[in-house]
Amino acid sequence: MPFNGSGTFVRLYNWVNDAANGIKISATRMDAETDGIAAGLSNCITRDGQGVPTANIGWGGYNLTGVATLGVTTAISGNFNFTGSPTYQGDGIVTVTGAQTLTNKTLTSPSISNPVITGVLTIPGGGTITDGSGVTKFTAAASTFGLGAGGLGASYFQGDGSQFYPTTDNSLNLGTSSFRWAVVYAGTGTINTSDETQKTFRAGGATAGEIAWATAIRADFRCYQLNDAIAEKGDAARLHFGVGAKSVYAKGIAAGIADSFRYAFLCRDRAYRNEPVPADFEVIEGVELIVEDAIDWNPVPQFEADGTTPKYNWGIRYDELQAFLAYCGV
Repeated sequence: MPFNGSGTFVRLYNWVNDAANGIKISATRMDAETDGIAAGLSNCITRDGQGVPTANIGWGGYNLTGVATLGVTTAISGNFNFTGSPTYQGDGIVTVTGAQTLTNKTLTSPSISNPVITGVLTIPGGGTITDGSGVTKFTAAASTFGLGAGGLGASYFQGDGSQFYPTTDNSLNLGTSSFRWAVVYAGTGTINTSDETQKTFRAGGATAGEIAWATAIRADFRCYQLNDAIAEKGDAARLHFGVGAKSVYAKGIAAGIADSFRYAFLCRDRAYRNEPVPADFEVIEGVELIVEDAIDWNPVPQFEADGTTPKYNWGIRYDELQAFLAYCGV
């Protein structure tokens, strides 16, 4: 073999050594040497496409640059960075595994795992994005798209030109007590289902304990400023009006309410913080994507200063609280 298995071409003869040893040039030795060179060249990839790979090729950590098109069916493995402005397309599947950086690229029928995507990744046609476990993260068609994290079918959310909605009714939350939206701007208020046929009404009016609780809550409405806003704006922080959830809970105990959390206006949820972990995506077809940071977030439960007592976020649903005060006649 003209190559030694590690990419080094090995000659059969050394003409200087032959001359020193008195070995004359012969047709047999010339043919053998030239045949080795010819075999070596025949084992190379040619610029005009005549010579093609016959095995997987490692690039030693280097990049392919200025690539125009990859297709029909292409498989690339290992750590790989795609630079330049290539288009990946073809009748088959472009499969990319390992850790890749895809910047401003166009792919058709791709299958990609563990990518780092920056800029605009354009993927013509409908398709899906799944994580490394095959769980759907993103779906797209001609006029709709879906976002999901698995477990509820193809996606959690869908949308088109006029609406954005969950794929299952009354089962998903928007934000959590630890990861909240700052401000929601809307042209109208929210609509809550209030069909009597979907409710079972409790007989009788408010109990004595409920009335005592409502009276104590009503007397505890105060004006306050948010600490985060004070830290940012000082005394110019905006004024709010309401109650403290922990105080409402304590007043429920004082009024003899056995389980304050049965009342929908009082909320307490375990507190979490996010820790970043590398994202794991597999892209199959799809549409144009803009992904700034290819990371997922791992929620970690928080504790009080002693390190053992679980920390909670407390909250009030004011629409429910107002209804409760009206129900109790205070």
